[in-house]
Amino acid sequence: MNLKHLSCIVDVDLCYDNIKYQLQAAQTSHNSYHLALNNSSLEVDLHRLNDGGHLVIFGGNSYTTHMKEEVSGYRVVIGGKTCIFDKDNDPTVIRSTSAGKLMRYIVSNGEHVDQGQPFAEIEVMKMIMPVVAPLSGCIKFEQNAGSILNPGTVLGTLELDDPSTVNKAELYTGGLPEYSSMDYSHGKKLHQKYRHTRTLLENIMAGYTFPDEHFSKILQDSVKLLYSTLKNPSLPLYECEELLSALSGRIPVQVEYEIHSLLSHYSNHLNSIVAQFPGQAIASVLDNHAASIENKQERDAFYMQTQGITDLVIRYRKGVKGHLKSVLYKILRTYLSHENYFAGPYDKCVSKLKEEMKDGDIKEVLSVIFSHANLENKNQLVLKLLEEVTKNGNKLSILTDELKSILEDLANLTGAGYHQVSLKARQFLITAHQPSYEMRYNQIESIFLRPPTRRTTSARRSTTSSSPPAS
Repeated sequence: MNLKHLSCIVDVDLCYDNIKYQLQAAQTSHNSYHLALNNSSLEVDLHRLNDGGHLVIFGGNSYTTHMKEEVSGYRVVIGGKTCIFDKDNDPTVIRSTSAGKLMRYIVSNGEHVDQGQPFAEIEVMKMIMPVVAPLSGCIKFEQNAGSILNPGTVLGTLELDDPSTVNKAELYTGGLPEYSSMDYSHGKKLHQKYRHTRTLLENIMAGYTFPDEHFSKILQDSVKLLYSTLKNPSLPLYECEELLSALSGRIPVQVEYEIHSLLSHYSNHLNSIVAQFPGQAIASVLDNHAASIENKQERDAFYMQTQGITDLVIRYRKGVKGHLKSVLYKILRTYLSHENYFAGPYDKCVSKLKEEMKDGDIKEVLSVIFSHANLENKNQLVLKLLEEVTKNGNKLSILTDELKSILEDLANLTGAGYHQVSLKARQFLITAHQPSYEMRYNQIESIFLRPPTRRTTSARRSTTSSSPPAS
């Protein structure tokens, strides 16, 4: 399988009313696309409908669309309104308008033909139909007589007598409509931004991407936003409040009141150094109420209803900083779980991958290969994550045993595609055990500012008294 065939980026040229739009579409997730036109961009969510159409969501609005590709363009129906986009039509290229069989050429190859003059005959549904030249010029055939034709098959090319007669479409220089997709689709609140940003980075690890000219900025902004939200002590508060609002009226009032009281106390002390998310206390509230329920089915139902809160408590059992380390570990773990299969020649690695996953779904094999096809962008993500950790405090404080193991595995990766990641992981491990610059500066400063001790002074006096007198 050629990795070039797994590209998520497609260039699309559309013509409408003699204006040409050069778009670039990149698949950023299973149902999301990033459209780029000149220096503008747009995020679109796309969901397939049972009738073959699609539900398109962007700008806070949704549209039901149907599209049919024709030989000369695309017929698009949006909300009951039809719009026909022409393909980039080159009159020097003559195509078949329907499926059939090329019976014969009427003129010789390279002969001059006039505009509207028949030059070939094709059989369509047992009827012989002529093919005429759209403009005057010398024709060169591309198919042999007897060839089976599909709609759009190139029959020949024309060398025009007067190329100036071709009416070329004007290139569109404007941009796409501007709006903030996060404001509408993903929300403005802290936990909504975190959820969207983490999903975006996980999709990059899965092999999805953005157009090259937009990728670096999107990656940099997303990594910074991820760290800023993960370090914010309000993140678990917003997440728990969202879960409680969904459970309001479905769990006992007393349980809801006690959890709200704990969250209120935590909210009032967010700026305190010793403030810790009351996960253990919330778990105790749930366990105490479950213990008071005698009926096993009702108790199990209560646990199922509050499973989301229990999962939240587990994620923050080591506080906000522990949750940050866990998220970083999972992202790096995903990278390593895919790239471990490709330490060697590509064809042998794919064969080994298929052999190891022979009992699993073929989709799992394809997902790993699809992820590897985007290795360059995945490497940039790993480098940005490690760089951001370096900027955001002492590396030793974030280096858990799990993260240390992952970084050691990254440092041991071999192959030309991994040398930057491997080097960065080695540097991180080496410098993580060194004192920070501020600590080393303070140590040197304290040495120079330290007053002389008595022992040093007395030693100098004894040295002076024991020295021989000057002659």
